[in-house]
Amino acid sequence: MRRYLRYAIIPVLIGAGALVYFFWPQPKYNLVLVSIDTLRPDHLGSYGYGRDTSPELDRLAREGVRFQDAVSSTSWTLPAHMALMTSLPDPVHGVLWDDNRLDPNRTTLAELMKANGYRTGGIFTGPYLLPQFGFDQGFDDYIDCTLYDKKLKGMDVLVASERGRTTPGALDRAEKWLDQKPGKPFFLFLHLFDVHPDFDPPEPFHTMFDPDYQGKVTGKDVFHDPNIRPDMDPRDLDHLQALYDGEIRYVDTEGIKRLVEILKKRNLLERTLIVITSDHGEEFFEHGEFGHRKNLYDTTLRIPLIFRCPKLVPGDKIVSGQVRIIDIMPTILELLKIPQGSEELGSSLAPLWRKPGAAKAERNNFAELTSSSNNLHLESLRADGSKIVIDFLKNQGAWFDLKNDPGELHPVSDQNSAAFQTALKLFNRDRLVLRKCLEAIPWGKQEKLNLDPTTRDRLKSLGYTK
Repeated sequence: MRRYLRYAIIPVLIGAGALVYFFWPQPKYNLVLVSIDTLRPDHLGSYGYGRDTSPELDRLAREGVRFQDAVSSTSWTLPAHMALMTSLPDPVHGVLWDDNRLDPNRTTLAELMKANGYRTGGIFTGPYLLPQFGFDQGFDDYIDCTLYDKKLKGMDVLVASERGRTTPGALDRAEKWLDQKPGKPFFLFLHLFDVHPDFDPPEPFHTMFDPDYQGKVTGKDVFHDPNIRPDMDPRDLDHLQALYDGEIRYVDTEGIKRLVEILKKRNLLERTLIVITSDHGEEFFEHGEFGHRKNLYDTTLRIPLIFRCPKLVPGDKIVSGQVRIIDIMPTILELLKIPQGSEELGSSLAPLWRKPGAAKAERNNFAELTSSSNNLHLESLRADGSKIVIDFLKNQGAWFDLKNDPGELHPVSDQNSAAFQTALKLFNRDRLVLRKCLEAIPWGKQEKLNLDPTTRDRLKSLGYTK
C-alpha cells in the first residue's frame, strides 16, 4: 500500500511544483542601459571593423541581438539622449538647444521603471547629461562623474572629462550603487564619455593601433590643433583614427569588461538585460568636417545597438533593417513586461527577431540638427535604403541612395529628379504625420533654462556653444 501511495504522490508533487512555477511571482529582470558617447558602429569588430577595438562588446553582441542599422535622432549629445530616455523625436521632447530643458510633464524611462518597483540610478560623465536639462527625472540617484578643471575661469575653463579618464570613476560609483540596496530590482543608466574627443587614451591603448607613428598629431586639444584640418596628411588622419580606436578599446576594457565582471561577481549577469548604444558617431572629414554636430550624414547619425539577456533575447542574432534610437525604450519596456506610457512614438524591436518573416513596421527616422554656433537648421528623413536631407537656411536639399552609395558621396540635388521628388513627398508626409501626432502630444514645450556661467563656460570649452 505504501508503495502505491509513493507512486501516486509523485504526479501530485510535480503538479504542485508546476503550479508554484507558473503562479508564484518571478523575480524581475534588472536593466543596465549603457550609452558610449561618440561611438561609431563601423569602428567595432562586430560591425566588420578590421582593428580589434571591441572584444568585450563583440562578445556581448554574439551572446545577444545586434542591430546592424540603428540611427540616432541627431548628431549631438543633448537631444539624442533625451530621445533615448523619452522615445520621442527631438522636436517632440523639445530639448533642441543648450538652453532648453525637458518639460516635467513628459514621461521618462526612469519614471516608468521607478513606478514599477525598480530602484533607479543614473551615472553620467559629460556635461550635456547634467540634471539641469531634466535628465534626473525619475532617478532615485543621479550621480555626476564629470571632471572639471576648477583652476581655470571664463573661456579657458576646459571640461577635464575631455582630457581626463572618467570611465574608472563611473564604474567605481556603479559598483558602490549596486551594493547599497542589494536584492531589489534595479535600472542603472551608465554614460561613458571617454570615446569623445580628446583622443588621448592611456597606454597600452595610446599606441595599440599605430605604434610606429612619428608625426605631430597627439590627439590632445583636437578642436584647436592646426594639424587637424580637411587637407591633413592621410598618414596623420590614420593616426587620429587609431587614437580614436584606442579610446574605444580603453572603454571596452575598463568599462564594458568591468561592468560584466561586476554583475557576474554579484550573480546578477544572467538576470540583467544589458543594452548598449551611443548617442551619435564621429566624422573624420568624410564630408569635410571633423567631429559631430556639423551635419546629418551617417558618419554621425548611425549608432551601435546591442541587447543581451539569455532569458529574454536570443543569442548570436543580427537584425538588418533600420531601427531608431526612439525604439530602444519601448523594446526595454516590452521585454521587462512594464506597461508603456501614453507618449512614446517609438515601437518595440522584439518582433524583428521573434518573427523576422512578418511584415515590418515602417521605421522611417526623422532627424533634426539646429545649431546657433554652426548656424544650421537641417532636417532629414532616413528610410530603409535612402535618405533626404533638407537645409532650411539654404533652402536646398539632397537625396542619397544608401544601398548603392552607403558613404553618401553622390548626392542627388536636382529637385526635379524623380528620386528627389519621391523622397521629398515621403519627407513631407512623415513630417506632417509627426505634427499630427503631436495634437495628442503637444509640440515640445521648450522650457527655457538659465545655465549658470560656470556650466555655460564648460559647454563652450567643448566647442558646442559661442
